Amino acid sequence: MRQNPSKILLLSPRIPPDPGGVAQAVWRQAKQLHEQGISVELWGLSPGDLPDAPFPVWRPTTVAAPINALSDLEAQSVAHCFSGPPPDLIHGYYLSATAELALALGEHWQVPVVLSARGNDLDRDLWLPERREMLLKLLPKASALSGVTRALTQQLAVLAPACPVIQWVPNSVDSDTFAPQPRSNDLALRLGIPQSGTRWGFVGELRQKKGLGLLLLAFQALAQKYADLSLLLIGEVRPGPDRQLLQLFRKQNPQLSPRLIEIPSQPHADLPALYAWLDAVVFPSLQEGLANACLEALSCARPVVATEVGGFPDLICNGQEGRLISAYQLEPLIVALEEVYLQPEKAQAWGEAGRLKMCREFGPEQELENWLRLYQAAGLKTD
Repeated sequence: MRQNPSKILLLSPRIPPDPGGVAQAVWRQAKQLHEQGISVELWGLSPGDLPDAPFPVWRPTTVAAPINALSDLEAQSVAHCFSGPPPDLIHGYYLSATAELALALGEHWQVPVVLSARGNDLDRDLWLPERREMLLKLLPKASALSGVTRALTQQLAVLAPACPVIQWVPNSVDSDTFAPQPRSNDLALRLGIPQSGTRWGFVGELRQKKGLGLLLLAFQALAQKYADLSLLLIGEVRPGPDRQLLQLFRKQNPQLSPRLIEIPSQPHADLPALYAWLDAVVFPSLQEGLANACLEALSCARPVVATEVGGFPDLICNGQEGRLISAYQLEPLIVALEEVYLQPEKAQAWGEAGRLKMCREFGPEQELENWLRLYQAAGLKTD
């Protein structure tokens, strides 16, 4: 299993410093492969300066581009951009953005191609006629397919039954970095975090797809009932209608506005100290892939309330590591959050169980082994 391939090419529509889940996942994978002595090269789009990388990175442009921009590239015109001899395997992240280019490069170099579903590339794009037609045509041509959630993996099996290898490969979390920490009063003062009372939090880019409206309504209902309750929004609220909705909520609920605390996106290394201040983490998503923030929260032993969409059921067994609720519904969210508020001992037990599960089943070592096993099944030739 530790025999090393000569080179793997990773394709992604987003790479750091983009903070999104796809960018973080492909960067983590590239580092894992490199640290195992595997030669890896990454192609992708980035909105700014790249972090230091110990492996080659090629970007068609340094300007943020539509997520499907990689699909506009022609294999014959970009193959020469690859460093050195051709790769032994190509791995495309986010189907609608990379499948066409990955398969064309695979044919050009005569190497296996792995394609990975991440969330919107199936949940949303299957409803767009042009992209649906493209996906149905391209997926069966892959040497192997993977889904970041069990649900996506099952969808792939239905959409491409002729594909010889279809495997679930979830994200991972570094439980040494994301571990319970003592609460830092200096951090609380700097970011305006209340040092008393109950603090719930959402971590990530907040928008309607992530349950923005439901989260605000649940907070409104319970904050009027419990005067010590505050809600921390850690990350960005998407500009446009989502930001306008939050501003309207503040205007209509001026008495609650001071208890609704926005904290800008923080460096990855600083997040564990922030999780330490959260008495519960809430993910009321309407659609989801596998939220890195949920893995991080669980690894930090934070109780989680989340909807039964995407990868949340892969991470949480209802009533053991957290509470799962129906999506699109306000009342179950209110009931679950009030349960956490009124029964802190139960919530603490959920958090402790969540950390044990992350350490046991969702570590970087397991993720790397899953990828290497998939690559081998796809036909990767090793030295």
